[in-house]
Amino acid sequence: MPALPPPSRLTRRALLGAAGAVAVGSLLGCDGPSAPAPASWQQRLRTATPGSPRRIAFLGDSISFGGGPPPGSGSSLPKYRWCYPGQLRAALDTTYGAAGTGWVLMNHALWPVTAANRGWEPRVRVVGRVTKEAAGPFKRACFGIPAGGRRPRSYVEFTAAGSRFTTLVRGQPGGRSRQLVSVDGGALHSLANVAAPAPGLLRSDIPTGSAGRHTIRVWGDVGRCDLVAVSASTGEGLYLVDNVSSSGESLLTFLGPADPALEPLFGLPYVARFAFDLLVVELGTNDYNAGRPLEEVEPEVRLLLDRQRATGGDVVLTFPPVSAPSLHPAGGPTYAEYVDRYAAIASATGTPFLDLSHLWGATFAEADAVRPQKYADHAIHPSDSGAADIAARVRSFLEL
Repeated sequence: MPALPPPSRLTRRALLGAAGAVAVGSLLGCDGPSAPAPASWQQRLRTATPGSPRRIAFLGDSISFGGGPPPGSGSSLPKYRWCYPGQLRAALDTTYGAAGTGWVLMNHALWPVTAANRGWEPRVRVVGRVTKEAAGPFKRACFGIPAGGRRPRSYVEFTAAGSRFTTLVRGQPGGRSRQLVSVDGGALHSLANVAAPAPGLLRSDIPTGSAGRHTIRVWGDVGRCDLVAVSASTGEGLYLVDNVSSSGESLLTFLGPADPALEPLFGLPYVARFAFDLLVVELGTNDYNAGRPLEEVEPEVRLLLDRQRATGGDVVLTFPPVSAPSLHPAGGPTYAEYVDRYAAIASATGTPFLDLSHLWGATFAEADAVRPQKYADHAIHPSDSGAADIAARVRSFLEL
């Protein structure tokens, strides 16, 4: 297992919080040039408290998910720890305290989940006749769990540290969640259902009664339970990092066809349901790989930015480090053209843009020559070292 990156230094902001650091600096009359004032979206991140942590989410493809199965095609296992959002989570947890897991999508790319492929997400255990449903973000991040009564033979378990767990299910007719939940193998738990602003989605909070490591078990009640995501929260820490990415996906597979009747089967309703404080949009690499014209891609990017802003949250647009020229589809827009269009969209919409395309070099050849190796597959997917670099760059961009 690769070593953890060294923890960030404990700045006054880390020790006192942003407001405390500013106040102390004023009282002490600190000399030196003043740092630029943070942007409004950065300032909102700094208002986090342990009782109300700020959620920073990454919506992307295999770059942010962690690539494919190792060795040689992505980050180490488990993906949630060694992908770049995972490394950012670990760094923020070290400085500000561990707030929880963030949302964990039921999006195993390999199906059925077996002992051989469970390493993608070892916190999730699938037992019995659980099915993969064509719904949820990317139309495949959903487990269908059959009804099981008091002694289920089919269920999904999630194990993590937290004083409260949360499930997100697709609502059934009549508004029922059709789910049963137990904690640590105990009696059925009373669910506190939270009304969802997005039609057909229901969030339920499950207090565990104590801090520490717990396991929840979820299964169907009267009918099938369509489980989309789970999370665990500690009630401590300042920042929850959510990684709602999925390997092999794109803007097209997240948004689905331009048909309002089909929208509930794809990702847009989940933007409203999750309502992240900050959504970092990293989708687009697989659209580039498919040679999709930028005239098709631009309105999709704008739609996604608009939907996130409609929640009251902030949004950042990014494009990842340049990929191997061999991945460029004949006749399609170049990587540089994709980056330039994303930058233009960001400028036109007032969206912060984090350009990672030249993080390791002006060309792919330069970037791939950097050591330690930054691309696990010498093509596109970051290695653990590459993911650490991206996490550090993102953290600097967030000014946390």
